[in-house]
Amino acid sequence: MGLLVNSELLKLLKEEQARLKKYAQEAQERLAKAPEGSLRISSGHGKPRYYRVTEKHDTSGTYLNKDQYFTAQALAQKAYDKALLKSITADEKLIDKLVANNASGDSLDAVFEGLTEERKKLVLPYEMSDEDYCRIWSGGVYTRLEPPEEGKALHTSRGEAVRSKSEVIIANILYDLGIPYRYEQELNLPRFGKVHPDFMALKMPQREMVIWEHFGMMDDPEYCAQTLRKISAYESAGYLPGKTLITTFESASVPLDARVVKVLAEDLLA
Repeated sequence: MGLLVNSELLKLLKEEQARLKKYAQEAQERLAKAPEGSLRISSGHGKPRYYRVTEKHDTSGTYLNKDQYFTAQALAQKAYDKALLKSITADEKLIDKLVANNASGDSLDAVFEGLTEERKKLVLPYEMSDEDYCRIWSGGVYTRLEPPEEGKALHTSRGEAVRSKSEVIIANILYDLGIPYRYEQELNLPRFGKVHPDFMALKMPQREMVIWEHFGMMDDPEYCAQTLRKISAYESAGYLPGKTLITTFESASVPLDARVVKVLAEDLLA
């Protein structure tokens, strides 16, 4: 098996193939019209002097006066085109080999795509498209809290059981925006212990995990104190508010505003 490349690099290689082919064709067309011989340049009185060499053993050549400047120019272009064509030919051979090697489906992406769906769930590719990364992350197994009792459960758009109307709002907005999330995934915070954030969302542009905690009993003093301790523990563990930690709040008299949830999700996760 030869060198494997990913789909993006393979695309760039094919674009480079086309570019080199275009330049090679232009160089060959110019060479077909180029004058005979080669150009020798010397210096006289601080100015370049041009000579046309047409005989193999002639090291001096015939002087080109100012009226023959365009001949000198054509000979210089001829030498450049020959050197360029030689370089292009070498590059084309290398690129052709790489493209041919990967055209059979042996690219980095194709190796993973060739696995069965069950094996894909068990394997972490070295390079992944956003689609594959999202699929693997969303399908991963994780430890979570026991789901709420069926009689007390509320259900989201994707059919999972959650514990409150506010969680339904958040889950449905994430779902509608196409933002992958996990519900109540277990997480261990140093010096605090195990927690189960309401949502662990995937911020795809950076492939970053973002915690979303909704605190819904802010008119309860004890609950408020516990909330502050929990937020502090998140911050100590490196989850920064507005970046990798999103918090929303409500009380009996101030319910969660779905419009605010949507803005937060779009600004911080999408």
